[in-house]
Amino acid sequence: MLVAPPNCSRLAPLLDAGTSYFPALVRPIPTRVPLTETDAQRPINPYGYTKLVVEQMLRDAESAHGIRHVALRYFNAAGADPDGELGELHEPETHLIPLVLFTAMGQRPSIQVFGAGYATPDGTCVRDYVHVSDLAGAHVAALEWIAADKSSNSFNLGNDRGFSVAEVIRTAEEVTGSAIKAQMRPRRPGDPPTWSATQPRRGSCSTGSRSFPHSRSRSIMPSDGFVTKCNNWLLS
Repeated sequence: MLVAPPNCSRLAPLLDAGTSYFPALVRPIPTRVPLTETDAQRPINPYGYTKLVVEQMLRDAESAHGIRHVALRYFNAAGADPDGELGELHEPETHLIPLVLFTAMGQRPSIQVFGAGYATPDGTCVRDYVHVSDLAGAHVAALEWIAADKSSNSFNLGNDRGFSVAEVIRTAEEVTGSAIKAQMRPRRPGDPPTWSATQPRRGSCSTGSRSFPHSRSRSIMPSDGFVTKCNNWLLS
């Protein structure tokens, strides 16, 4: 039986059963972006450390039992089913895009922006967002990689460029047609100005000539029809 830290405990039975698992990766505060697959792995918090442990567990399982793996490294999953049939709902919600949309719907009085004056084009933090449809395609490609008897590997599922907090708010206003009030708050300790990763290498977990066709600034936002459907559901 494999023993792991609490946040890694779900991996141990999967490895015991011979099942592959796809962890995310938390990097140290970057000195350059986008992050590549060969950049140093030096977690800056316990959560990030558990992700590093997961990747080491995968390598150990391969050494001991011959279980090959693909590690998919991504940061912020965004978007939802274009038809509005599937989505994500947290209570409490902490992610930027849903909170921005809740503000546009009138479910919240404002969106909090933590810090300004960063070394970014508009002064707000930049983060990497990848649409869930693109991530789903990458997971299928990872399974095909294993099925093709290729060696274990790790791939970034980044967007090559991120989107700033201000850009997300502005895009949400364009999509919803609603003004969104932003409330400036102090910076949070440890928040890097920019955090983004490279797209998958060609021939790995890419899904065409452009690795992630759904992960453009407007594409990570639901359509206005989807927003209306969500609003009606929340008020019902």
